[in-house]
Amino acid sequence: MKRIFLITLFITCIITLHAQNEPNMKFGKPADWEMNMTSYADDPDATAVVLCRTEDVRYVFVNQDVQVFYDIKLRIKVLKDEGKEYATMEIPYFHRDDNMSYKEDITGLKATAYNMTNGKVEKTKMPGSMVFDERVDKDYMVKKITVPQVKAGTVFEVQYTKESGLYYRIDTWYAQCDIPVLYTSYEMNIPKYFRFDIDQTGQQKMQNNYERVNMTIHMGNSVEQTEGDKYTFIGQHLPALKSDDYIWSKYDYCNKVFAELRGYEFPGAMYKYFTSSWEEIDKLLLKDEDFGGRLRRANPLKEELIASGAIDATDVNDKVAKAFTALRQRLRWDGKYKLYGRSSHNILKDGTGSNADLNFVLINMLEDAGVQAFPVVMSSRDNGRLPYTHPSIKALNTFVVGFMANDTTISYIDASSEDGFINVLPANLLVDRARAIQRKKDGFWVNLQNLPISRKAISIEASLNTDGTVDGTITTRFAGNAASSQRKSFREAKDSTAFVNKVADKYAINISSYHMDGRTDFSNQIRETIDFTMSCDATSDMIYVNPSILSLMKKPLFTDETRLFPVEFPYQEMTILSSQLTIPEGYTVEELPENVRMKNEDGTIGLILSYQIKDNTITSQLRFTLKRILFGVHEYEELKQFFDAMVQKCNSMAVLKKVK
Repeated sequence: MKRIFLITLFITCIITLHAQNEPNMKFGKPADWEMNMTSYADDPDATAVVLCRTEDVRYVFVNQDVQVFYDIKLRIKVLKDEGKEYATMEIPYFHRDDNMSYKEDITGLKATAYNMTNGKVEKTKMPGSMVFDERVDKDYMVKKITVPQVKAGTVFEVQYTKESGLYYRIDTWYAQCDIPVLYTSYEMNIPKYFRFDIDQTGQQKMQNNYERVNMTIHMGNSVEQTEGDKYTFIGQHLPALKSDDYIWSKYDYCNKVFAELRGYEFPGAMYKYFTSSWEEIDKLLLKDEDFGGRLRRANPLKEELIASGAIDATDVNDKVAKAFTALRQRLRWDGKYKLYGRSSHNILKDGTGSNADLNFVLINMLEDAGVQAFPVVMSSRDNGRLPYTHPSIKALNTFVVGFMANDTTISYIDASSEDGFINVLPANLLVDRARAIQRKKDGFWVNLQNLPISRKAISIEASLNTDGTVDGTITTRFAGNAASSQRKSFREAKDSTAFVNKVADKYAINISSYHMDGRTDFSNQIRETIDFTMSCDATSDMIYVNPSILSLMKKPLFTDETRLFPVEFPYQEMTILSSQLTIPEGYTVEELPENVRMKNEDGTIGLILSYQIKDNTITSQLRFTLKRILFGVHEYEELKQFFDAMVQKCNSMAVLKKVK
């Protein structure tokens, strides 16, 4: 009987695995294996899995209007209670109240949940009361839906069509998402009138097909036979996209299809180019009323600028600092990154705005103060990298302000940065490809990762007591992004006590006094002073102490043996730690950690650590440098080994022995 049971179980497993390789393409009726599925073989920890997702893109000509239709069907299996969150969705669509010619609508929306009840499949349809429309900003609405009766074991389906009047663009298609995908397909049917650059990226293997096909186009009362391009992409068993602290945007590495319109030519009309070059994109932006138009507007904070003294200042950086401070006294950042700006009237009325809103106002102010300023457009890190294969205006999502510090040097600032400074930008904006756009000159590329390195200098004076306790003072000078990061941590803490407790936990010390100088200044630096005590391991005649007192790195940065994605650090940095530890009378240093000098193969990461004993004082000097922020997958093993060794070296102990 046991043998028969094992054979039956084996056959059942084979059937289940085979079924999971054969997607069910019929919506409205989940397969038995989908309903009975309790885990996903490729990812046993998955809380849910996309069983099938299809998206078909087609052009429709209606009453001489051109529209793009997106037909989307989705089926998800919820495997654990945590997976219920995927039954709540947001579907964004373009919809401006002041321009109804180019808009999008969501039609044919329906959703159904399927549950096993007493051995039978029970179907629950989503009522209209669980669908809401909400405005995100002046350009976009979002349709919020919640599929009812979803729990662990549920299969649910969502179907809808997005009808878009924005015929000149096609949405980027993402084959992967936060949960694993068993099967997904994407089909684009594009009439010959449109010329798109198609860019596919990703590390997972997919089936791709292109063919020239015949199409039937309805134009008014006539029917026209024409040719077109048909693209098909199919992905199976795609892993979930998972973020970590060392990936700027997980979508940079997922499988996706990006389409950018190069131009179009309707019957009887001339061919019209769109994004044939970045120079053309520069011109398009400068002609746009919500971009170039904002650059031509008068300074809305003229009185504040005069009162700040920026116009009379002789130093360019001083002019920028005074203008920035005056702006931030009137306007707050709303937390959003944008490329296009609103009218200054609305911004001043609200008292808040996106970084684009604030940056346009800052450019207007700087021009009045006699500073040459201009936008530097980009795709922020969390938005994904700009495509290299072709120019793309739709990949841009924000900009910072560039200004001429002198005749040859460009400096940068972002008016939304509450903790930044000149040439100290949020890490999210430190991209390697940003484009400076000037009204009367050609645009050009800049690398914002070449801004000054982040620096932290720590100085410690402490005394070791016979009971193994240490007391002393830590003085830290932060500069650049290190200062910005520390200011942000303080600002985002619940209160000052919570912040100090966090510092104490980080260093494993008890803090008796804490002070920060320059926290609210518009400055490149801050200074932190801490009076502290800490405990070391001690016996009746031995004391074990880290001669550096503070450990620069307590735990390994990387724990996975292998890695699928590159490693991306936020910015270049340097940390210098100098300490002097006075040892108690009657003790001698029995053992001191060895001096360390190590670096990676190309010398872009380095650690120098040295110790000296003079009289009754142990002096420690540590210097860590990170001169490169992007490391490829092939460098991961070396990177992991370096930081593993660094943890060991930074936590090495000196042994003190009581003299008898």
